[in-house]
Amino acid sequence: MNTSHYTWLFIIITILTIVISFILIKPFITAALTAIVLSYIFYPFYTRLENIIKNKALRSLVLLLIIFSIVLAVAFPIINLLVNESVTLYHSANNADITRISDYFSGIAGENIDLNFYYRDAVNKISNNALTSLSDFIFTIPHKGISLFIIIFMMYYLFKDGDYIVTKFEENLPLRKSHREVIIEKFNQVMYATIYGIIVTSVIQGILGTMGLFIFKVNSPIIWGLVMTIAAMFPYFGTSVVWVPASLIKIFNGDMFNGFGLLLYGIFIIGLIDNVLKPKLISHKTQLHPIIILLGVIGGLKLFGFVGLILGPVLLSTLVALIEIYNYELKSGD
Repeated sequence: MNTSHYTWLFIIITILTIVISFILIKPFITAALTAIVLSYIFYPFYTRLENIIKNKALRSLVLLLIIFSIVLAVAFPIINLLVNESVTLYHSANNADITRISDYFSGIAGENIDLNFYYRDAVNKISNNALTSLSDFIFTIPHKGISLFIIIFMMYYLFKDGDYIVTKFEENLPLRKSHREVIIEKFNQVMYATIYGIIVTSVIQGILGTMGLFIFKVNSPIIWGLVMTIAAMFPYFGTSVVWVPASLIKIFNGDMFNGFGLLLYGIFIIGLIDNVLKPKLISHKTQLHPIIILLGVIGGLKLFGFVGLILGPVLLSTLVALIEIYNYELKSGD
C-alpha cells in the first residue's frame, strides 16, 4: 500500500471516528456546553478562592457546593411561589365571568357573540397543555438527572484543570499563533459582553418590574421582582411570565385600573428594555452589529436551550473572526 492509500485510509478513519463520537455525545452536548459556560462564568471566583484554599481539588469541590447551595436556596421558594400563584391564576380565570364584555362586543357587532364559550374553551385548552407539559417534564427527569451529573462532573474538572485544558485547546487549534490569539480574544470578549449584557438588562428589568408591581398593587412584589429578574434572561416570554398573569388576575377580579395599568406598563416599559437595551449593550462591548447579536441569542436558545443565550452570539462572532482571518490571508497572498 503506497503513501496516498495510507493518507486516504487515515482520513476515512478520522471522519468515521468524528461521526461516531458526535453520535455518542449528541444527547449530552447541551449539558457539556452548559458546564463550559458556567465554569467560564464562575472561574474568577475559583481563582479568588486560591488565597483561602490552596488544594485545587478541594477548591473545586467547595465552589461547586457554594454554587448549588445558592441555586437551591433561591429555586425552592420561587418554585413554591410559582405553583401557588399558578393555582390562584387558574381558579381566577376559571371563575371569571365575562358576560358584560361579551354583551358589550355583541352590542358593537349587532349580533349575539358568546365570548364566554370561547373563553372557557381557551382556558381548558391552556390547562390541558400545561398538564401535558408537566407530564412530559416528569418523564424526562431521568435524562435531566444524568445531564445534571455531567454538568457537575465537568465543572469540577474544568475548575481544577482549567488552565491546562485551555492551553491544550489553544495548542491544537489548526491556525497560526496570531490567528489563534484573535479567536481566543474574540471568544473572551463576546462571552464577557454577552454575560454582562444579559445580567445588566435582567437586573434593570427586575427593578422596573418590581416598581410596576408596587405601583399596581400586586402581592409579594419583591419576590415576584426576583422571579422577573431571572425570567428576563430568556427571550420570547421573559418577564411577561410574571406581569401578564398578574394583570389577568387583576382584570378577572374586577380591578380594571391596576390590571390594564400593569399590562400597559409591562408592554411599553418592561418589554422594550429587552428588545432595545440588551442588543445595544452587547454590540457596544463586542463591536458586533445588533442583528448578529439578536440572531445569535434567539438561534442559540432554540438550538442549545438556556446556555444558547451566550453560545449563540459567541459562535456567530467566531464565524465573523474566521471570515476576517480568511480575507486577511487572501489579501496577503495577492
